[in-house]
Amino acid sequence: MNYSPSARGARLLAAATIAIVGTAPGSSLSASATPLVSTGLANLGNTCYMNAQLECAFHIPAVRQIILAKDEIDKEIVNDELEEKGRRTRMSKSTIESDALKAMKELITDMVAAAQKDLPATMTKSFCTRLGIPVNVQQDSQEFWKLLLPAINKESFSDLYKGSFEGYITALDGSGREKRREELFLDLSLDVASSKTLSESLEKSFGKPELLSVAEGNGWRPEKGARKVDAHKGYSLITKGLPPILQCHLKRFNYDWQTDTMTKLNSRFEFPEVLELSGFCGTKEDEDSSLTTYDLQAVVVHVGQYGAGHYCEFMQIESNSSQQSAFF
Repeated sequence: MNYSPSARGARLLAAATIAIVGTAPGSSLSASATPLVSTGLANLGNTCYMNAQLECAFHIPAVRQIILAKDEIDKEIVNDELEEKGRRTRMSKSTIESDALKAMKELITDMVAAAQKDLPATMTKSFCTRLGIPVNVQQDSQEFWKLLLPAINKESFSDLYKGSFEGYITALDGSGREKRREELFLDLSLDVASSKTLSESLEKSFGKPELLSVAEGNGWRPEKGARKVDAHKGYSLITKGLPPILQCHLKRFNYDWQTDTMTKLNSRFEFPEVLELSGFCGTKEDEDSSLTTYDLQAVVVHVGQYGAGHYCEFMQIESNSSQQSAFF
């Protein structure tokens, strides 16, 4: 991955004054038979944005387990000479790993060893070198993570964060005509400028729909040639599409069209330790409430202004069945 600035059961919630991370309560995502507490990652210059996200991920046992697991898959090897004769050879149980996955696996292994032996903070030089990450350039924490996930190219890992919501337009004339489209996400980007709480921001994104009114000139045409009708247009979360780990990205970096500059929104923004999303899901299925409930797991914070400053994180210390988790 060449990184550049341009370029079920219980669940976990990940958030920030830049990002928030959460998991479902009581699940194996956040519980571990052998709890680990990281001794930290060394800041090589301006890698705090990267360290914050990696630390959050490390303290979720399921992330460590999946990254360190060996994936054995069947790979068909085609021999050119045999192919000309219409024959193929097959090599099974061949392991294919991306460079990003190898780098991540090496880093997590080093962090586990440091936690178990109480060693100094783990160095990330090898990780950055292998992924082409410039250590002296401040970057965006959320953008880094969304580039890293596909670069790792491990489906079981991406599936921890991958979710879906549904966009819809529904006619209000009683005809039942509607249009629906499912969209995938790795995090939910939420408004901060006009919202004071996470619930308010979710309500604006996935709550009350927009009215498309014929009288106001923006009615909906259900099909080509049809007469425009009043309709509701909006988005809703999908209960079965919610990921095991939910990351909420708070849009604190804002572009000012009048001054042609990027600014940082530093207004207060509140979020709960337990997030219930059933009210934002379009279909009300008869399922366990744990599918829509998330426990706060970590918060990534940016201190300073746009283009500068420092990233840090607050995380829950993982627990086993006999211990309570706590933030540190």
